Amino acid sequence: YWHRLHQVPGVDVCLVHKVFLEDTSVHVRHRVSRDAFVTAEQAVYSVTARAVTEADPDHRAYLRIAQDAAWLLNQGGLIEPVAAHRERYMGLLYERGYSTYFGRVKTTRLVGELKRYYSKELLERLGCGLERGYNWAHRLVHNTQRSQHPVEHLLLMYFLGVTALDFFGLPARRLPFGEGPWPCLNRAVDHFGEALVAEYELIASSRKFPMPRGIFRCRACGFAYCRSGPDESPGARFTAEGVIASGPVWGDALTKLYREGRSREELARHFRVTPEALSEQLAWLGLTTLFEVIDRNGPGASADLDNTGDRSKSPRYPERREANRKSFLKMIAVI
Repeated sequence: YWHRLHQVPGVDVCLVHKVFLEDTSVHVRHRVSRDAFVTAEQAVYSVTARAVTEADPDHRAYLRIAQDAAWLLNQGGLIEPVAAHRERYMGLLYERGYSTYFGRVKTTRLVGELKRYYSKELLERLGCGLERGYNWAHRLVHNTQRSQHPVEHLLLMYFLGVTALDFFGLPARRLPFGEGPWPCLNRAVDHFGEALVAEYELIASSRKFPMPRGIFRCRACGFAYCRSGPDESPGARFTAEGVIASGPVWGDALTKLYREGRSREELARHFRVTPEALSEQLAWLGLTTLFEVIDRNGPGASADLDNTGDRSKSPRYPERREANRKSFLKMIAVI
């Protein structure tokens, strides 16, 4: 009898016996009678079986295609938009360095690697040559409106290191920051770390920031922070690269700890932000004078002096610092 899997275009080996399939005398077209019943015994030639050698890369590819085709034939209702396939491909291509996160594919490199991965004989046998300037690999990663031959999909999946089962198990929509809700990172409030941020705003990519960046706002306290993705560990969601809006409670807490003489690194660790983000907030609060001197003169005793070496004008000199602060607060009150 005829096996269904053996009739699938692109399947050239038998999974059970690990041998290559042979053509029969039955023609799909131009038959004398389309209704004639032809048994396998009547149509099969007597030939010597050609064994599949798993050490051969081409043979392994034939086996893999047959395995994935068998799995696909046994699935029911596996229908979804073509765009969902591309989203999965984008995730795999990004992980392997063939595209940016937002989908700009390095097609020249991709096609070159495919040519090295598969032999020319294998690709021509399957009708999947890559010699044209715009070929099936380009269409798979760029054209979301057009369906393509299943064998082309299986070749790309195999190249990217996944089976058909693995591929359809991937999410059809990439989430650079995982599933929400996300934590509030305001260390000055009681609900720090609680998942109170229901959604985030995705910032468009740029040459300076090619990775996905999101702004997260806590409605409970008004604290907002930004960070880059995609998340590579569960703990990534508890770090912030920048503070967009601190709110009065966070600003007061930062000012208090700053006045206690904490270092910039200690403050950054405490508030779970980068030192750069902390410096921005200190500048906004008018509290960067001490750190500016440290940056200019180096850590240690020199941090107690201004750039002229006069300790009486040092921002760390208590009386002078307090006088400057009062003057600054008066200016704010007038404004």
